[in-house]
Parts: sequence; structure tokens; C-alpha cells
Amino acid sequence: MCSGKAYSQWRAGVISSNIYTVYASGSYEFSNKIRPEVRLGMYLRDAEPEAQGLVTYHFLEEEKVILYGGLGVILPSGVVLFPIGAIVYPFNDKRIGLVLEPSPAFYDGQIYNLGSLGVQFTIKSKSISTSSE
Repeated sequence: MCSGKAYSQWRAGVISSNIYTVYASGSYEFSNKIRPEVRLGMYLRDAEPEAQGLVTYHFLEEEKVILYGGLGVILPSGVVLFPIGAIVYPFNDKRIGLVLEPSPAFYDGQIYNLGSLGVQFTIKSKSISTSSE
């Protein structure tokens, strides 16, 4: 007999980076550690749209903070990024989180720092007990 908990969570957010890009983000955390995320944004200097696809892993989860790292890509440029960051929860219910993300990125043989700040809102969270014989 096996038993455990299944976990899922939908999040939405707004994130701004140090390269003059503002993103709307959406993510679905299908385990308590792995979170794929899509960010759609616009480069404000020339109004060029771009998208980020990320997969992150929560390597530390405390009551008020989550520390994570992962891998992602920015399209259409092909910039490879390594999102490293924290989600800080200033309230007890953990619905609103502040995102702090100093992420190294690689493009055309150069290393860049794509620092980002944002807010994430948990839309729906579910924890389900499972068992099988």
C-alpha cells in the first residue's frame, strides 16, 4: 500500500526586468518542487514582444520564502537564462509573493545579469491525499 499527497498550484504575476522588459507571467506548480512558467512581455525600448519559458526547482521552502533555480530561454532572441531567485511571502496566507530574481543569462558568447522584480498571486492551490493498494 502506498500513500502520499499530490499537490498543484496556479500562479499569475507581473515581473519587470533590468533590461526594460515588463512581463505577465503564468505558472502551474504540479508538484511541491517543480514549476514550469511562461512569461509574455514587451521590450519597452522598441516595443518588441518577447516570451520566456522557464522550469524552476524549489530547493528551499520555508514559511515565508522559497528559493529556486532553473533553466529557461527567451524568444525570439534565443537567450539562455538560469533563473535563480526567491519568492518572499509578506502575509500569512501565502497568496501574494514578492519575486526577486538575479538571473545570469548567456547570449552570443556573453554573460548578462537579468535582474527582475515582481509580484505573484496564487490563484488556486490544491493538496490531495492519495493512496493505492
